[in-house]
Amino acid sequence: MIWWFFPTWKKTLMALHKTITEYEKYSGQLINKQKSFYLISKHDVHNSNVVNHIFQITKGYFPFTYLGANIHTGRTLNAHFDHILTNFDNKLAGWKHRILSSGGRMILINHVLNSLPLYHMTVSPITTVVRNMERKLANFLWDNKIDHKRPIWRKWARICYPDSENGLGFRSLIHIQRTFFMKILWKRNNGKGIWASWVNFIKDTTRSIMNNSLAFVRQTFDNNCCIQVNNGNSSFWYSNWSNLGPLYYYWGDIPLTDPNLAIKEAMPGIAGLSIQHWKYWPKIHKIRKKLRINTWTISLTHPKVNGEAVFFAYHSMSIKTNSHHFNQFVGILKFDVVSFPYVL
Repeated sequence: MIWWFFPTWKKTLMALHKTITEYEKYSGQLINKQKSFYLISKHDVHNSNVVNHIFQITKGYFPFTYLGANIHTGRTLNAHFDHILTNFDNKLAGWKHRILSSGGRMILINHVLNSLPLYHMTVSPITTVVRNMERKLANFLWDNKIDHKRPIWRKWARICYPDSENGLGFRSLIHIQRTFFMKILWKRNNGKGIWASWVNFIKDTTRSIMNNSLAFVRQTFDNNCCIQVNNGNSSFWYSNWSNLGPLYYYWGDIPLTDPNLAIKEAMPGIAGLSIQHWKYWPKIHKIRKKLRINTWTISLTHPKVNGEAVFFAYHSMSIKTNSHHFNQFVGILKFDVVSFPYVL
């Protein structure tokens, strides 16, 4: 599928049509006009007729499906994802009439049903749809029918716990959705490509359902990312350099005099200087006691190393690793080593 964005000037449309015709002539590849459509304002009737006359394709309407994902205007509604639930229900309908053991249902849930919404969860926040799916999964596991309901002996959230914690080891779709959000945050914060640059540029200027979803997991993400400080240019307030999580979560009101404070500015010591001499140490010490962190190992990195290295708590920012550990997460994960710079 190819997208073209162009103005509706007749001269431009004729030039584009000529280019497409020449491409078909020399490549041997033909445009499928039955599957092609154009999108234009519903009030622009004249230009709509011009496009239809030149290209001989029909007018399209929102919403529509592109690469399996819904493209729509305005607010995201649950109705935009009805096709996911329909596909889900069709799978269940074919199995409910069969005699399946509990083990058979577990295999179908793990390897078939849990995989259906994964693609959509990578591109859209569908939390409400996912909750409906988990309710259907619970009913399927306990063999609940409309005319014959059985008791549900354990909540679905508890069933998704690992085997070592008296669960069945199912992957929670809610946690997988949150893990996808965390992966988007990781790419946005640490990516070097055009997409990361563009998203970072517009993140504070636009409101979207994706931004709201990312904000929902931001604290969990920040608490599980550790900064290995090299040159000390990372944010003192917003980077997890201290093994306590970003300090602004616990500090209260950030002092208006230094909201952009860098680590090297807050701790202007020299190599070997006791951390008790740092400006903000007394309150950091109180936070550490409140979080019951008794040990705090510090290693100094080489001063010639440039840039700050970011590490994730599970050693790998992957969906499989993080969703497996999500249920085990309690509070802030503790890192073994917190690295600070030599300050010469």
